[in-house]
This record gives sequence, C-alpha cells and structure tokens, in this order.
Amino acid sequence: MRDSGESGTTPTVRPRDLGFGRLFWRIPEAVVVGDANSGRIVLWNPAAEALFGYSAAEAVGMLLEVLVPDRLKDQHRAGLARFRAGGHGAVIDAGGATELPALHKTGEEIHIELSLSPVESTTTDGRFVLALIRDITARKRLEDDLDREREFLKAVLQNLEDGIVACNADGVLTLFNRATREFHGLPESPLPSEQWAEHYDLYLPDGQTRMQKEDIPLFRALEGETVRDVEMVIAPKHGDVRTLSANGQAIFDSKGQKLGAVVVMHDVTQRKRAEAARAEMIREQATRALAEAAQRRFAFLAEASTLLAASLDYEVTLASVARLTVPYLANWCVVDMVEDDGSICRLEVATDARHELARELQRFPPDLDASHPVPRALQAGQSQLWTEISDPMLVEATRDPEHLRVLRALDPKSSMAVPLHARGRILGVLTFTTTEPQRRYGPADLALAEDLARRAALAVDNARLYREARDAVRVRDEFLQVAAHELKTPVTSLRGFAQLTMRQLDRDEDLDRERVRHALQRVDQQSTRLSRLVSQLLDVTWLEDGRLALERSPTDVAGLVRGVIAAAQARTSRHTIVVHAPTEVSALVDPLRLEQVVTNLLDNAIKFSPNGGPIDVEVTTDTEGLPIETVRLTVTDAGIGIKPEQRERIFERFSRPRADDRTAGMGLGLYLSRQVVDLHGGQIRAESPAGGGARLVVDLPIGLTSGSPAHVR
Repeated sequence: MRDSGESGTTPTVRPRDLGFGRLFWRIPEAVVVGDANSGRIVLWNPAAEALFGYSAAEAVGMLLEVLVPDRLKDQHRAGLARFRAGGHGAVIDAGGATELPALHKTGEEIHIELSLSPVESTTTDGRFVLALIRDITARKRLEDDLDREREFLKAVLQNLEDGIVACNADGVLTLFNRATREFHGLPESPLPSEQWAEHYDLYLPDGQTRMQKEDIPLFRALEGETVRDVEMVIAPKHGDVRTLSANGQAIFDSKGQKLGAVVVMHDVTQRKRAEAARAEMIREQATRALAEAAQRRFAFLAEASTLLAASLDYEVTLASVARLTVPYLANWCVVDMVEDDGSICRLEVATDARHELARELQRFPPDLDASHPVPRALQAGQSQLWTEISDPMLVEATRDPEHLRVLRALDPKSSMAVPLHARGRILGVLTFTTTEPQRRYGPADLALAEDLARRAALAVDNARLYREARDAVRVRDEFLQVAAHELKTPVTSLRGFAQLTMRQLDRDEDLDRERVRHALQRVDQQSTRLSRLVSQLLDVTWLEDGRLALERSPTDVAGLVRGVIAAAQARTSRHTIVVHAPTEVSALVDPLRLEQVVTNLLDNAIKFSPNGGPIDVEVTTDTEGLPIETVRLTVTDAGIGIKPEQRERIFERFSRPRADDRTAGMGLGLYLSRQVVDLHGGQIRAESPAGGGARLVVDLPIGLTSGSPAHVR
C-alpha cells in the first residue's frame, strides 16, 4: 500500500465514536469514513465490502486514494488538502451526490454516486469525512449504452441519403437530418406548421403550386394519416429543384400517447427525369411510328389511286386494288358488287399464299337476308367492324356446313365490311379479314379502309358513267341512223308521189284521177307518219324539260280505243285487230295522250308481227286485287315476242328489241307511252304469253268520283 505522505498516524475509530452506533453496520449503502489528516480509511461497513471487494480488515488503514483511478488521484489529493486547510472541497461543497469513477479491488473501474460530509468526533482527535456511496455502475453502463445507441442512430440518420424529418406532438421540428438539410438548403427551425411550406419551399408535384399546410406530408402524418408515396417538390431559392417521394406516419409511445410524427423523403428527381426522358422518347417514337404509318398509308392509297385510274374497266381495277390490300391491310380481301336487280355478285377474292383456301369463298356469295357483314353493310349503309370474331359469329354468318368448314379452317380473327358509296348509291362492299393472332382491326384500320373504299367507289362510278355515256352515244348514233331512215322514208315517198303527180300535170292528156287520188292518199299517209315522228321528238324534248302536261277530262276509253283500232286497221291488211271492250268505260284521262299510247301499242304489235296474224285488244275494269278502281288495256300479238331480260328495257328511250332491225322505229313510242301512263298515275308492263308473241298491259286509275271536275290540268 502506497503511502500518500500525509503526516500523523491514523487514529483508531469506532462507529460510536462518531455517533453512528450499530446503525453503521446495517446501512444498505456503502459507508466509508476517512481521516482527512492521514488520508486513510477508518471505518468500512459491510455494504462497502460488497461494493469494493475489500473486507473491513483489509480496508481500514488503507489510503482512500486506493479507491480512486490514477487519472483522478491528483484531484483527490488536492481536495483533501483543501479540506484540511479550510473544511471545504468541490465534492463536499456540491451539496448533493456526485458521480465519479472508482476502483474495485480487482482493478476494474466502477461507477459510484458519492456524497461527502464532514464528521466531528467527541472522543477522538482528528478531522473525518464520511462518504455515502451508491453503486451506479449498472445504470451508468445502461446510460452509456443508450448514449452510444443515440450516437449510432444519429450517425445513421445523418448518413442516410433519404431525408428524415420529425416533429413532436406540438408540431415543433425535432429531427432534421443531413439529407433533409441538403434538400432544403436550410437548417431546422422551430417554426409552426403554417410556415413550413413557405420557409422550406414546398410545392405540389407540378413544381408551381405552393403546398398548403394540409398538403404537407409531415402535417398529414401528424394528423394521423399514413402517408404513402406522396410526391412533392422542393424548390429552394438557392439550390437545385428536387422531386421527393414521402412516406410517414404518427409516432406513439407504449401507452398509445402521440409523441409526434416522422416522414422519410426519398429523392426521385433522377427517376422522374428518366421517366420524363423515357416518356419523351416514347412520344418521339410514337410520333415517328405514326409518321411512318401515315407515310405507308399515303403510299398505299397513292398506289391504289394509280391502279384505280389505270383503267375504266372497274372489274379489273377493283380486283387489282383488292390484291394490293394483301397483306398490308388484310390476309384476304373480298369484293362484292350490287347488281341492277339488287342481288350480290362476288367479283373477287384476293388472298396471300398462306390462305389459298380463302379462294373457296368465291362459291359462297352472301344472301341479302343473312347475318353477314356484307348484307349488314348494305342495309345499314355504313361500315361494319368485327374487332373479335367468335365461332358463334361464324355459325351465324355462314350459309351451309361447307361454308362454315372453310371459314373455321381459315380461322379469321377480325374483319371489316366497308360499303362503296357513290352519289347516294351503294355500289358494293369491300370486306377485309385478318388471321394474325396479334392483330385486331380498330378505328385507324377502318378509317384507312373507308378512305380506300371512297376512292374505289369514285372510280367505279366514273367507269359506270363512262360506260353509260359510251352506251348513250352508241344509242344516240343508232337512233340518229334510224331517225334519219325513218324521216327519210316518208320524205322520199312524198317527193316520189309529188314528182309523179307533177309529171302527169305536165302532160297534155287527160289526168288519171284514180292515180292522182292514190298518190295524194300516199302523200297524206306519209305526211301523217312524218308528223307523228316529229311529234314524238318534240314530246321527248318536252319530257326532258318537264313541260309535258296532261289535259284530263272524262273520256270514254272504250270508244277511244275503237277509234284508234279503226285507223290502225286501215294501215294494215295482213293483221286482224280484234277488240273486246264494254260499250262504254269512262275515266278521267288526257284523251289525246291516251290515243297516243294506244296508237304506239298497236304500231308496236303490227311492227313486231311481220308475218301478220291476229292482234287482240281488250278493255276491262275487272281488275281484282288492285287498290283503286282501274281500267286495264291489253294488246296481245302473235309476233316475235320479247325476251325476259328485255321486258323492262323496251320502255327505255331509244331502245329497240333488235338493234339491227331497221323497221323497229326510233325506239320512242314505248318510252313515251310509259311516261304518259306514269303521268296518269298508272302502270305499263310487258308479258310473254304461253303461246308466244307479246302482251303489253296498261293499268290506269279511272279517277272519276261524284265531285270530279270535267277538266283537270
């Protein structure tokens, strides 16, 4: 044991000498009494033995500084010296417990809480100090551990790249780590939540709208909301603009008491920039793709237009355009055209090499009443789009098992049926079909198909107009030839008989009255014929101008027919005209125009019965099944007849049953007859009797009531 060098000897002291009595040994805390003069221990209770590891026998007489770590021994000695000199010292004057390190017998440093008090002895000389000592090693170690944990946590928080900010229950900021300070360019300040947005430059994701208090993630978390992936923008006055994604929630203690709130902010600026760059790249790619697609569509339509303009044979050009659509727009394309009678003619099936089976569809043109895209497009007058084709749809659209087998084998995925519109009329339908697993027709495909259909319809209409114009020119030329012949014949006859008569008049001999009469009769006949031809031409002109009007009056139709028959019978000796009519049949008609109709019908019967024979004319009002009271006129001959396909065409202008028949007239008689009948509100038609020949039937409304006027214009 090292001597401290203090003078004097250590007195022997008993507890009662210092007024402790037996209580000294029972105090649960360590009690050590030291002699200030010698600096040695004079009393050592059992609790001190337990604390320091020295028995009382070992400790009594031992220097107090044995219990002091080397680094504090000088302070200890200085304190004893001050106490000896004036009764004062830093620990004694502290007025309470002081935490100090101490040494255990083993040399291990422990932590104690020390309270010093001077003690006066009534029986022993000396100055004594009583040390009341508590072992706080465990508490101190716990505090040290907590301090280390705090320092570690602080270091972790300060070194995180994510910003962490927390506030207490009153909304005062308590945590503001390094990353947060860098985000804001500002330190934490004890500001109320109303000032957070302005002070820390907080904005909504648009980077323009300053946040309200209710928008701030930390405030929302403090209010009890669990904040997840809330984006915000920090735009400091001096620094980089950052976009952050915030997550946060309120903080509670073990008793459920709210302590505050915490928010973690992750810098997503680079991610947002990358997303913006990627979005811009996608937009550029999409724009480029749209431009390329538009260029391909333009090139496709341009090539289609070139094909459509290449020929006036629309069947050939439509077939070429259909082939052009494969495989750009479809795996196969079907062209269906509407015939004059309303039926559907399948003109073309264009397909690629992988779908040769589609050519079998040529055998299955759609029925008008079928549940098929083509009839639907015709009936609705607009395009039909089947984005997704199911098997029940195939079953519904097919006409028989073989048709269904072909379609199932082709396995169509999507289809479009687009009508060909031209001048208010549907000329046909283009049907496009794809079998590609990933392709489904949409609005863009339909728009392209409709654009193609508009061009195709215009080309078809132009081709048809060209054909009609060409046919009209041909018919006109034929008509002019026939008209010239028809007009030349009576003129030639007129001149011939006029010249014969003039030669007879130039002779001195007596006139042959019969020959002159015969010549004048022929002149009269040919003049009448010429007059009728000119009248027909004038009537056609009036019809074209809309100036042909009716002068209607109550007329005996039966009597009118008999009169026309008598005149016609006088012009032919090879035909026998038989009339079957009541004594009188009255109707409100234009007698002059009706006489024209009957004359034309009889002339037609005479002309096309070149071998003569009977001509039956019937007038009747027995027209059961017609909606109004009607008079029917029927003219039946036994001539060459009318082919079924010509029954409607014979009523067209300049039409003649046989173009090479020069006796057929100008082709105006039946045309004018139909126009007159139509003006009367009636109907005219041609029939082919079972025994041969032809029958022309005219139905006219009688039009007479008790209040009918005598004259109607």
